[in-house]
Amino acid sequence: MVTMPDTVLIDLIKTDARPLVGDHSDYDALMSIIGDARLVLLGEASHGTHEFYRERALITKRLIKEKNHGCCR
Repeated sequence: MVTMPDTVLIDLIKTDARPLVGDHSDYDALMSIIGDARLVLLGEASHGTHEFYRERALITKRLIKEKNHGCCR
């Protein structure tokens, strides 16, 4: 297992974290990273918080609408 000092981890989070402000553009960076991927897996590490399920639903809707994910080809 690779370990790193807390300061390194905090710097990585500061570099890559994006605030969610409730705007359609909240997940633009994620959509860009996904690109033309055939499969997108959305994990669940929140132990059932409604906020996670709401955001996951928003991501899923965008994937279906913008990238045709979730549809049979």
